[in-house]
Amino acid sequence: MTKLNARFIDSVKAERGRRLEYLDDDMRGLVFRLTERGVKSWSLRYSLVSGERRRISLGRYPMLGLADARTLAQSILGRVADGADPASEKQVEKRRARRDRLLKPGTIGDLWAQYDKVRVATMR
Repeated sequence: MTKLNARFIDSVKAERGRRLEYLDDDMRGLVFRLTERGVKSWSLRYSLVSGERRRISLGRYPMLGLADARTLAQSILGRVADGADPASEKQVEKRRARRDRLLKPGTIGDLWAQYDKVRVATMR
């Protein structure tokens, strides 16, 4: 575990061929991740009531700072304590958004393809 603070987060450097993870001393389960390319992000590890371990990505640093990451982690852990599974909920929401984006026609050709598919299905 590491005492995470702004100075440490700003100064830590990526290592070639390795993804680094630093656990926060103050917030149980909060992880600061650093990819070999230097991308800094936050994630949260937690266990469900059933004992299954999960991880959810919270966001990238510096768009999501340390204090905000801790606040968000605390909020998510509260939902987990109430029996929710935020990682699964996030996956479902991403799939729903992707499906909606794919079903929404972007061009006249997309609209025609959707019409044709529905029209041909009803003509048979």
